[in-house]
Amino acid sequence: KELNEIYEGCKQLSDRLISTEAQLENKEKELSSLQREFSKLKEENQHQKEVLQTWRQRLEFTLSQLNDLN
Repeated sequence: KELNEIYEGCKQLSDRLISTEAQLENKEKELSSLQREFSKLKEENQHQKEVLQTWRQRLEFTLSQLNDLN
């Protein structure tokens, strides 16, 4: 009887470990996916900064030329 109780306890522990490992694997996949998405968004953000900077420079140049005409 005592061995059966130990066996059942070990079986429950093993099942919980298997479940926890599966959850961990899912979380690692989710983390990896989020890291890839974060990298893409960082690249896109950098590109948008560059575009805005270019437009700002063009606007400043155009305004400067208009001021020179006055």
